[in-house]
Amino acid sequence: MKEAKVTSIYRHLVKGFQQEALETAKLVSGASLLGDRAFAFQFLDTLTEDSNYTEENTPWIPKTKLAVQHDWPDLALLIPSWNEKINL
Repeated sequence: MKEAKVTSIYRHLVKGFQQEALETAKLVSGASLLGDRAFAFQFLDTLTEDSNYTEENTPWIPKTKLAVQHDWPDLALLIPSWNEKINL
């Protein structure tokens, strides 16, 4: 079995936006990278009157229903960052 070596790692805090380069990252088996794709900007016309999303029941939303760089290249000017010291 070959040994794997990670040479760089990035987090996409907001789905479809610029990535954030990380110097270090805590990786946990079976879990995602803390903050990776934690946020997204959803189009208003994808919501319905019966949409009552909470953290527990929010469905997976396809990228086609989100604001992403593919559609608005100027979003690349925004580079979100995550402050792990803030506990929300």
